[in-house]
Amino acid sequence: MPINRRISDILLLTAALLTIWSVTNVWTAVEHVGIPQNGSGAEDTSLTAFATADSALAPRPSPEPFEFSGSFQDPFGKASPRPVRPKVPAGPQEAEDLVLKGVLTKSPPLAIIQDGSGRTHICKPGDSIATYSVMSIEEDEARVKRAGRTYTLKVAGR
Repeated sequence: MPINRRISDILLLTAALLTIWSVTNVWTAVEHVGIPQNGSGAEDTSLTAFATADSALAPRPSPEPFEFSGSFQDPFGKASPRPVRPKVPAGPQEAEDLVLKGVLTKSPPLAIIQDGSGRTHICKPGDSIATYSVMSIEEDEARVKRAGRTYTLKVAGR
């Protein structure tokens, strides 16, 4: 038997099996809907079948619309303004983590400064202590600078 003949037999058998399967499924559907198999009263039950299909396809009332009653910030709206920082005066201020312990008035003048960790430094103008730079030293005070701001240190106890 040639190969082409086998292929055509397989295709014919497959078509027959598909036809039988389709008829069986249609018959099961007809029984499920309630159409009588003998044909009597088929018009009444077909109307019932159409009514069942119409009710299944009919639009249903939509549920109540959802309303959010809380409060929220619109992620696409304007951002809330940033808090305004108080303006710091441009004049000399106190450095919070440095304490001037004393001054030696010689040439060049020296300042005895204690940092926040308790270490004591002897500095002249131009020296650095942590993030501060010593700008000037006078008889009872020293001026230091950090991040563009100038701070005045007074001798402790005076």
